[in-house]
Amino acid sequence: MRFSLETLTPVSIGSNDKASQFIDYIYENKKVYFIDHEKIFDYINGLPKGKDLIEQYLKIIKDQSSKNTNEVTLTSFLKNYRIDFKKYSTNIVDTLDDVKTEITLHIKTNNCPYIPGSSLKGAIRSAIVYYLYKTEDEENIKQRHFKEDENKIKITNYNGQNYLQKGEGDILNLLQVSDSDVFDKNGTVILKANRVNIDNNKESISILIEGIKKGYQTTFYLKTLGEDYHEIENDFPFLLKGQEGELLKIINQYSRDNIKKEIEKLKAAKQGKELKNYYDKLLLTVEKIDTTKEAVMRIGWGKTYFDNTISNKISKPFLQEILKISFPKSNKDRFPITRVYCKYDNQIMPFGWVKIKVM
Repeated sequence: MRFSLETLTPVSIGSNDKASQFIDYIYENKKVYFIDHEKIFDYINGLPKGKDLIEQYLKIIKDQSSKNTNEVTLTSFLKNYRIDFKKYSTNIVDTLDDVKTEITLHIKTNNCPYIPGSSLKGAIRSAIVYYLYKTEDEENIKQRHFKEDENKIKITNYNGQNYLQKGEGDILNLLQVSDSDVFDKNGTVILKANRVNIDNNKESISILIEGIKKGYQTTFYLKTLGEDYHEIENDFPFLLKGQEGELLKIINQYSRDNIKKEIEKLKAAKQGKELKNYYDKLLLTVEKIDTTKEAVMRIGWGKTYFDNTISNKISKPFLQEILKISFPKSNKDRFPITRVYCKYDNQIMPFGWVKIKVM
């Protein structure tokens, strides 16, 4: 089944690739120009005294890549010899902030951004486990996925195996999610990602990330493969062939509950009013959509612990036990105390929220 995907906020899926402010891009007039060194090299090579210029060029690249002090920067070299770096750019990306540091890049194929199917399926998996989870199973989960180690409980990797592991396989093998189609190159933006403590309003050092702009659309395919037999029909009807729409209700329930909890936490915090205002509007969106055809979900970078887990459905004593082990220095009643946000369209908003819709 084909779905559309619209970004409700900027979305960033990390690629592990970064762009250096010294050699990979030039910032000018709210635009970032990613440099194609090979094309510039070929151009310089055809100039008079090209060999000497290439040596200078390579020395600047070497010095700047090692962050050595050098009065001659890549930008000044190109401008001095009237080399139009805009003409030799692999990509030109808008930015809403001054750009002077390293940029974490969004994942791409053939230099075009997209959303990996693994990111979408991971978010759907969390929603399914949340839907299947029953509080009375907590003791069983403790026994199977927690172990005693020197009188301390140690968490093993838990991602809903007791619900989704069937025999030697994962029941979600019956769910196929494709990578999205690529976005237009103009669909990305460089943003300053800020991390703020919502109790004291102190901010840590911000970073620059590349992400998909709010309001951009793409498509992807989601397919359920379950055959009509007893176990699937009774326990996982949403995985039967042709039942892709049933998953939307499950995704919406997960998102709605997480948004409500986030609003509660932000309301109780000393800071975070602007973020709360955004979530108030997002909750209205979730509650008004047709859950048989649409769903709101969160993917990619900037999510909180609760967006990646079923923790909002776990009993408070059990959750505090988990937090005590995983985040021993945190305030268990106020966790998590920091949030990541960006400034976009003259408002503060989180990263990663998208809406998917049956086409």
